[in-house]
Amino acid sequence: MGSAAVPSFVTRETDDCKNAKGPDGKKLRYGIGFITFLTAQNPLGFNISLNARPLAMSFSFGNASAMAKRARAAGIKVFSQVQRVEDAVAALEYSDAIICQGQEAGGHGEIGLSTSTIFKQVQKKLKQLKSNIPLLAAGGFGDEHGVVKALKWGASGVVMGTRFLATPEVYYTDAAKYRIIAAQYA
Repeated sequence: MGSAAVPSFVTRETDDCKNAKGPDGKKLRYGIGFITFLTAQNPLGFNISLNARPLAMSFSFGNASAMAKRARAAGIKVFSQVQRVEDAVAALEYSDAIICQGQEAGGHGEIGLSTSTIFKQVQKKLKQLKSNIPLLAAGGFGDEHGVVKALKWGASGVVMGTRFLATPEVYYTDAAKYRIIAAQYA
């Protein structure tokens, strides 16, 4: 689930996630993604999320050190999404994994480097620092071909968002979901 930490949204989404079950009837594990600078403006929403005890939290667009440390203290894994090498280095202090997000990201990216470029730059820097933190790639992945490409770069995995916007779990209108399904690569 993604969030700007608006309390009413967070409550609804975490309740849905906590009650979700897989085809085998087992309770599903979930994570929550935050836009860091918006979350800092909504501390109640973050606290609700923290109390829900998701498996993981992901933070993007800003230094999430304070929130990430609280999450880790609660036993929640922290993923930090970065768009610049210096942000990746800063996030090493409080992250369990780094997500390298390129400008191809559909939901909210940052104009600048492609996913492959930022991934390779961060990978090189972290090798210099002798860090073995898992690196994931985000931005422009919509099928197995992109996943294979990222794995060949050395990624531990990929993060996809837009790919899942037409699923039943997303609170979009049916009309919006149909537009996403009908869209073609430009």
